[in-house]
Amino acid sequence: MGKLMLTNLPVFLRIGLFSVILAVLGIIYFSFKNNGKGCLLSNNKEKNKKEITKEKKKTLTLNVVQPIPLDVKNPSQIVPITNCNKIIPVFYKNPIDFKGLSKKERKEKFIAYMLPQILIVNHEIEENRRIVLRIKKKFEEGKEITENEERFLNNLLKKYKVKSVNELLSRLNTNPPSLVLAQAIAETGWGTSRFYLEGRNAFGITAIRKKGNTIKMKGANIYLRKYKYVINSIRDYYYSINVSWAFKKFRKVRLTTKNPLELSRHLTLYSTLRRIYIKRIKKILRENSLDKFDKCRIDPSFIREMNYE
Repeated sequence: MGKLMLTNLPVFLRIGLFSVILAVLGIIYFSFKNNGKGCLLSNNKEKNKKEITKEKKKTLTLNVVQPIPLDVKNPSQIVPITNCNKIIPVFYKNPIDFKGLSKKERKEKFIAYMLPQILIVNHEIEENRRIVLRIKKKFEEGKEITENEERFLNNLLKKYKVKSVNELLSRLNTNPPSLVLAQAIAETGWGTSRFYLEGRNAFGITAIRKKGNTIKMKGANIYLRKYKYVINSIRDYYYSINVSWAFKKFRKVRLTTKNPLELSRHLTLYSTLRRIYIKRIKKILRENSLDKFDKCRIDPSFIREMNYE
């Protein structure tokens, strides 16, 4: 049988066959083109999905104080306060006995010892509050929060025993440094009390029962908490103020004012001395002009950005 040659076919068949070939090629071309587009759209979807996931897992950055731990033996080694706007964030690893000092020097040294540590804790709370306010603003604007922001918020809600952001903000707050100083002065007798020296407890924080690290009050079945560092007692003081039912009115007033004298009126339940305690705190505030320390700030050079993990 001879080979089939197109030239041997009639003209009308050659035209028909050519049309079929063109049609097949057209189908192949458009099929490939559509498939290509499909892949491109699919790839874009995957890319968008990855970008959304990346946004969801975006790093949460906190401004964290880098404290300087010091193990000092006597008051002369305490870092003095020379610039209220640039307080060096020292945290002292051990309590200092201020008994042997003159009244004037004892006051000066005790404030220099306590103030940096109070400001460190204040910064921790204020930074957490700043992040929560930012998250709240996102909610109000209908924006999606990241996974890290959600985890950060949930951890604080759990810690402060609340269910809403507004409740959290009423608790996640700081006191004027002057008021914290005044209470530390009253509770430790300017750094001379047994509970401060033996238990590193600067705020007379009691324990419900003899459990864990405690120190017993002489002549009474009362136990006070014992801490590894004085700064830990500052954190615990704040937790008590910010969570306990006894200071609900205090927290409400604190949202409207940071006046230490006004706030002190609402600390009646802090001590069994009740009104006598309030008068004592006010006297300490006035006689030592402690409100001047409310403007003090941590030296910014000791503050670093850190990722929340």
